[in-house]
Order: sequence, then structure tokens, then C-alpha cells
Amino acid sequence: MKKYELAIADMTQSLALDRTPHGLMLRGNQYFALKQYKKAVDDYTEAISMRSPKLQDRLFTMRADAYEKMGRFDLAKKDKKSAKSLVDDSWGSVLQDMDKQTKL
Repeated sequence: MKKYELAIADMTQSLALDRTPHGLMLRGNQYFALKQYKKAVDDYTEAISMRSPKLQDRLFTMRADAYEKMGRFDLAKKDKKSAKSLVDDSWGSVLQDMDKQTKL
């Protein structure tokens, strides 16, 4: 429906009851859609600090996107490197090994 302001209000109420990395990510996405990149970065940063293994690489990638929109390419590059490192250390490395084995 693209009613981002209403979504932000709902997410803010939800986060007041249960502050989770997923909730912060969702609200950050709404801020991003409204081009409020600083607020999106703030939510993504707080979510990253909670160290959710399932969301970390995605959060770094989304924060990198917001940094790019803000013109902070140095910080975006750092976050992309962090996201890649997380992926390479998990399933990414397994998939790379499988790919190498199939090409032998």
C-alpha cells in the first residue's frame, strides 16, 4: 500500500513492546523507502549491535545501501566487506567449495 508513515508508527509501537533486530530492520526499511537514510542507518546499526546470526549479512548490506544513498561510500564499502565476510564464513564458503568440486 506504500503507507510508509503508518508502517513506521506501527513498527515504533511494536518496538516499544519488543525491541528485536527483525523489527528494527523492518522499520529501517520503511525509513529507507521514505529516503530518510539517516534514520534507516540508525535502525540497522542498532539491529547489527544485537548480533542476530540470521540477519547480520542482510543488515550490513542494507546499511551499506543507505550509506551509498547518503554519499558515504567509504562506510558502504566497509559494510559490504563485512557482509561478504559473514557469507564467506557460513554457507557461502560451503557453496564455493561445492562449486569448485563440481568444476574438477
